[in-house]
Amino acid sequence: MDLDLALKVVAWAMAITPLTVFIVISAYMMLGAAEDDDSIKGIMMLGVGIFVIGAGLLAMTYFAGFSTAWFMR
Repeated sequence: MDLDLALKVVAWAMAITPLTVFIVISAYMMLGAAEDDDSIKGIMMLGVGIFVIGAGLLAMTYFAGFSTAWFMR
C-alpha cells in the first residue's frame, strides 16, 4: 500500500466516523420524539420521503445516462 492510498483511507475514516455518529444519535432522538408526538412523526416521515425520492432521482440520473444522451444527438 502506498502513502497516497493510506492517507485516503485515514481521511475517509476521519470524515465518515463523525458524520455517522451524528446521524445515528439524531435518528435515535427523532425516533424517540416521534413516539410521543404525531406531528414530529409526520414531519420526519415527510423528510425521509423527500430524501428517498431525491436519492432515487440522483441514482436514475447517474446510472441511466439521461444527461449524456441529450448531448449525443
